[in-house]
Amino acid sequence: MPENISDLSRAVSDVLTGEYAKKRLTQDELATRTEMSVWTLQKKLRGRSPVSATDLVVIAQAIGVDPAEVLTEAMADAGLTPNAEVSEVPASLDAHRKNRTPADMPEAEWEGLSSAANTDPEIGLDEPEQP
Repeated sequence: MPENISDLSRAVSDVLTGEYAKKRLTQDELATRTEMSVWTLQKKLRGRSPVSATDLVVIAQAIGVDPAEVLTEAMADAGLTPNAEVSEVPASLDAHRKNRTPADMPEAEWEGLSSAANTDPEIGLDEPEQP
């Protein structure tokens, strides 16, 4: 196998191959569903050609499996794990800033804040701009 095919791409190929075998699909059927040539599909499923994100989605959907589940299984097979320490995303920028004051913010962020009264075209400019 070429050295430039990543472990993850090979693992994705292996998972996709197992999934289409479970569904008892032939390579011809899968090639028709993906609109890929049998030759191209074989190269990808045998790990001789990289499986791009688009390939993953197209092939997984043609098989009838969730591309995210295929990727999760492939990552586990390749010994990769997603970062377990991911912070919770705030519901909105307003929620993020809710308990913060300009004194808590870096100067660049604070300067980027604007007042809705000064920028809302329906309200107009109620405060004079400072030169």
